[in-house]
Amino acid sequence: MFPAIEPERLFRESVPVAAVLLFWNALAVVANAETVAFGFRLAGVVMALLYVGSRTEALVRDPPHTPVDIEGHLRENVAVLVAAGAWFLAALVVGVLSPFGRGIGRLVRALLLFPLSGAAVAVVLLYALPTGLGRVRGTSGRDGPDPETRDAAADG
Repeated sequence: MFPAIEPERLFRESVPVAAVLLFWNALAVVANAETVAFGFRLAGVVMALLYVGSRTEALVRDPPHTPVDIEGHLRENVAVLVAAGAWFLAALVVGVLSPFGRGIGRLVRALLLFPLSGAAVAVVLLYALPTGLGRVRGTSGRDGPDPETRDAAADG
C-alpha cells in the first residue's frame, strides 16, 4: 500500500498550483470578458494539472527533498501564454468590437468568442499533454531525458 503523504508535503506541493492558477486568473480578470475569461481559467487548470501530473512520479518515488521550482513553472506558463496569446487576443478583439455592429455584431460574437478561446486552450493542451507525458516517462519529448527526472534518477 502506498504510504500517506504528509499534509505539510501536500501543502508545499500545492503552492505552485496556486501560483499557476493565480497567474491565469489574473489574465482572466484583465480580459474582463466572460467567455475569454473562462478560457484563461480553463488554461490555468490545464497547466495546474500539468504540474500535478509532473510531480506525481516524484511523490511516488518520494525523494526526501525534491525541490519545488515555482519560478520555473511560472516561466513555463508565460511561454505557453505567448503561444496561446494570439487566440486569446483574437477573442478579446471580437469581444470588444462586436457590440458596435448591433445585430450582426452579436451574431459574430456568439459565433467566434468560444471557438477562439477554445483554440487558445487547445494550444495549452498541445503543450501540456506531451510535456507531462514526457516528464512522467522521464524524457522531455524533444531533447532526450528531462533534466528534473534525469537528475532524480541519477541520484538513485
